[in-house]
Amino acid sequence: MACAINVSLAAQKPFITTWKTDNPGISRDNQIVIPTIGFGYYYEVDWGDGTIEKGLTGDAMHSYKKAGTYQVSIKGEFPSIYFNSAGDKEKLLSVDQWGDIQWKSMTRAFKGCSNLHVWAKDAPNLKHAEDVSGMFEMAISFNEPIAHWEMASVKNMSDMFKDASAFNQNINAWDVSNVQDMSGLFWQATAYNKPLFNWEVDNVQNMAYMFWGASSFNQNIGNWNVMRVKSMGAMFEGAQSFNKDISGWDVSQVDILTGMFMGAISFDQDLADWKVNNAQDVSNMFSFSGLSEDNYELIVMNWKKRSVFRGTLNIETLSVSVEKQ
Repeated sequence: MACAINVSLAAQKPFITTWKTDNPGISRDNQIVIPTIGFGYYYEVDWGDGTIEKGLTGDAMHSYKKAGTYQVSIKGEFPSIYFNSAGDKEKLLSVDQWGDIQWKSMTRAFKGCSNLHVWAKDAPNLKHAEDVSGMFEMAISFNEPIAHWEMASVKNMSDMFKDASAFNQNINAWDVSNVQDMSGLFWQATAYNKPLFNWEVDNVQNMAYMFWGASSFNQNIGNWNVMRVKSMGAMFEGAQSFNKDISGWDVSQVDILTGMFMGAISFDQDLADWKVNNAQDVSNMFSFSGLSEDNYELIVMNWKKRSVFRGTLNIETLSVSVEKQ
């Protein structure tokens, strides 16, 4: 019965990657190290040189007869790969196939893999993965299509594309309805400017730094339901192109608005109708933004009239202090 239920290892499609052994890393010029974290591993590796190792339960290192480029295949229980900007991160060139691996986490999986491309046409099995935080952080070459990924189980997307400076793919179709943390998601993803209007962000609580330094982003996201968000601190700081109407957002639960549009030099929208009753700090919210004096004064007048909060709103030389009453 067990054989009928479980897919045999022989029939399993492997997770396939390509490595260049003599790129910089912690191992020698003819070696690579597969990085893991935690427990739950029991896998086999085809190292691409005729060598197959079985029963591996943690990090795996292999020495080749000579330096070169090799395709490596993994089968079995392999819940996570974990570069975290260390180890042989520059030796990994590509993901060629995701295969049947059931991923349990993708947190910091390819962080710092500066040469990484994802040529795989299939999608990773993320049904049991709630955390993809920092997955492609500092993966500065990565810019392949991933719109077909199933993201419904994911809860944490923080820093997923942080400093992924080449990334500019359409992921508007992703199901992000269970995500709670999007902080730093597109932090300095300087090329990113694709639609996100289809995202259901109803469960997100943290959007701090979400588009920090995302200098190209200027998409319509005014339809987002942000009613559960607690922090929008520095959300658009340095997002130099952003200037879309988000006046309809329900920000009544937001605690932190500090520096939200700081340095967003194009932003000039009327947010006078925002209900910021819960805001504890609005310091530098509009510092060095593109907000006009008319919009600024209207915002201050309306917010001060009906809200209870503390902080200093700044727009270059303009400054109006609002004391907690």
